[in-house]
Amino acid sequence: ASYLPYFLKISVVGNSQTISVIKEEIEIAAEGFFAKKYQPEFQQNPDARLWIGTIESVPANLQAAWKSELSQITEEGYWIKSQAGRLYIIGKTDKGLLYGTFGFLKAVQTRTPLDGFEILENPKIQLRLLNHWDNL
Repeated sequence: ASYLPYFLKISVVGNSQTISVIKEEIEIAAEGFFAKKYQPEFQQNPDARLWIGTIESVPANLQAAWKSELSQITEEGYWIKSQAGRLYIIGKTDKGLLYGTFGFLKAVQTRTPLDGFEILENPKIQLRLLNHWDNL
């Protein structure tokens, strides 16, 4: 499976410290995955191969189609959904998007096929920490 197309054009909706961390993590991972300094192109584009955004930013037609799944995402949870050659990472909050991004990067690292990939993850405990010094 070729993962590079998912790193060429990425739509990350939002502007916060956590969104900046998401972009940095993708850049670091891309360099490691593809063994060269790589600069993914981040733009807000609904046609991007990888789309990352909160429930509120999901296009209306997809919100209607995915109403049941979106309603299951909890505060720091996320849903990753492959559809029509695109991968969507959706969270209720920016923290959920960060966890979802890590879920995506883990799938790439473990060479999980992304066609038809779908996972809904919600934390089992209310407070989870990435690193005790991360200030997120």
